[in-house]
Amino acid sequence: MVDETSEDSQGTLDYTFFLNETKPFNTTINFTVVGTAEYEENYSVSGYETFVGYEGTIVIDSDTIINFINKTNYR
Repeated sequence: MVDETSEDSQGTLDYTFFLNETKPFNTTINFTVVGTAEYEENYSVSGYETFVGYEGTIVIDSDTIINFINKTNYR
């Protein structure tokens, strides 16, 4: 998945992580945020399991196929 937004834009971007089928165990997905914007100065991220620097993880629980994270831009 690739998505981008202008550093000067405002609003929330919703990213959806999903599996093609449910699994009997939790599934951890790694993600990376790239660009020149600074975390907590220009944007925030919510809905993740861990987020350090520009890298994070999200967990899709067992018997579930979908999870979300939100990215909110500041001006």
